[in-house]
Amino acid sequence: MSGSAKNQNALFVLFEAGSVHSVAELAEASGISLHETIKTAGYLVNRGYLSRTETGVFTLTDEGIAAQAEGTVITSGPKGPDTGLGRKPFADTLRQRAWCAMRFCGVFSTAEIVEVAADEPTEKDHANVRRYCRGLCDAGFLMDMPTRARGASETSNGFKRYRLFKDTGEIAPTYRNTRKEVFDHNTREVFPCQM
Repeated sequence: MSGSAKNQNALFVLFEAGSVHSVAELAEASGISLHETIKTAGYLVNRGYLSRTETGVFTLTDEGIAAQAEGTVITSGPKGPDTGLGRKPFADTLRQRAWCAMRFCGVFSTAEIVEVAADEPTEKDHANVRRYCRGLCDAGFLMDMPTRARGASETSNGFKRYRLFKDTGEIAPTYRNTRKEVFDHNTREVFPCQM
């Protein structure tokens, strides 16, 4: 059983019909890292077993309840028939993990995203995510929020906050700095940006 399927089963068994769990609760109960928990919950949503009741909070769907009643064990591999599109699986990069975190947080600061997406965050990671968020915002995937998150020091202006505006799917859009564009792997569209 692959790591992905193992993690999905570890989270799936934590649910009962009617129970509701946050990503933080699932991570603590399963012993899986927070960014892996976010990604794994996304897989379970895509399979139709979980639904999101609010940002970062999940419950079983009717399909999930039925699968548990049947004793379904989740295995690795694609869900459903091969469509022939031949899309490659997405790479486990900082920006992919950041995109997964954005999809589940809904509203967030760049610092919060880095905390989830990087195991041991560095200033380079923070700069990477800030640049990525600016590109996504410029291309219409994110919206600037009017208020900032509280900073780490008293003299800090705080952290810029964003809202996910355009969630097109599980694969992170690619920000192409040299071309001044964002390519969406889910829709195969290109969005211009000014950065």
